[in-house]
Amino acid sequence: MPDQMSAEGSKPRFSPRAQILQQFPRVVSANPRLPGMPCFLYLADSAEGAEMVVIDYLKNIKPAIKVISACMERPLPYNASERCFRICPIEGKGLGMIATRDIRAGELIFAERPTYVSNSDLYTRSYDSPYADATYYSDALAGLSEHSRQSLLSLYDAYDRERMEIVPGIVGSNVFQISVPTEEDYDDTYSGVFLTLSRSNHDCTPNTNYHFSRSAFCGQFFAAVDIAAGDEISVIYTDELTTCDKRRAHLRNQYGFTCVCRVCSLPEHPLYHSDARRVSIHTFLKACKRSRGDPPNITLDKLQLLLMFTRAERLPIRYAQVLYMSAEILLAHGNAELAFDWVKESRRAFCLTIGEDSWMIEKVDDLGRQVEEKLRRMGIERSWEGPITGGSS
Repeated sequence: MPDQMSAEGSKPRFSPRAQILQQFPRVVSANPRLPGMPCFLYLADSAEGAEMVVIDYLKNIKPAIKVISACMERPLPYNASERCFRICPIEGKGLGMIATRDIRAGELIFAERPTYVSNSDLYTRSYDSPYADATYYSDALAGLSEHSRQSLLSLYDAYDRERMEIVPGIVGSNVFQISVPTEEDYDDTYSGVFLTLSRSNHDCTPNTNYHFSRSAFCGQFFAAVDIAAGDEISVIYTDELTTCDKRRAHLRNQYGFTCVCRVCSLPEHPLYHSDARRVSIHTFLKACKRSRGDPPNITLDKLQLLLMFTRAERLPIRYAQVLYMSAEILLAHGNAELAFDWVKESRRAFCLTIGEDSWMIEKVDDLGRQVEEKLRRMGIERSWEGPITGGSS
């Protein structure tokens, strides 16, 4: 990566083909001579450079400036003086995150804003793309501070240079899904890289759940289970509801390693049953998604079995999702009393895994109020008041 800072060390130096469209905040066109080329928006700017770059088309950049800037004025929901982990070498994995004290399930482990944000349409691995050359990516990082730029470039890169330029290689190896707010709605088709959260390693039964807060524009790690001091803090890199073979194939192709986590290392017979449980959970959630507005008629025994599967596989976020979907089914098929208990439990479970600052909590509360109203019409008084989470969020 060529040096993109001037001799003064603070003024960004872009390539001749880039053009600065405005200074405050700085917006740079990657190449104004080519129609439809993306732009780079730099936020959290200072004398040393920006702490974030947003890569998108100009038509999206303009409305995003106001809304993202307003989100970033809100404080992060995290006290940096209370960091409960350290980043250090882990045998066979490179760097990773290790808990320095016991962490309770539901506790917010860390929150930070992304350094690199890209519209997913522009996040490419193909050399056939006009956006994939070294100059494009060098210009994208040119407006960042030296610290942010070098920290980003120090992240793990799973790809060799014959396959990909260094920046998309790093992005592809460390990307999380994020939500870029607009004045009208939220769009979930964005990719983000974090300097600290991206240091986490993979596990098919992760002890941490990632959530992106739209209101504060930050990524968050919540402890999905109790984590003991000295344990590695892990997240999921792939779809945990596929079979071991499919998970391993995706991880080898995308990240260049073969998973040897506890689940993937099970003997043949237990692994077969683990795969079957995970595929059953996937099939149920997919069926519910396809039948929105007309929940499938599934027996209570089957719903209880699916909940047992989520607990057997140690997947708290899936436990919350199955509870929520099951509550919808129970309500639609006349079991409002049990639906109330299950949607209440789903709220507690979601708060433990994604915190209360989530659109999903709003959906759960809407369903809870629907069940409350249904029970009231039946002459049964139950009050939906936003149940206690049972953990820190």
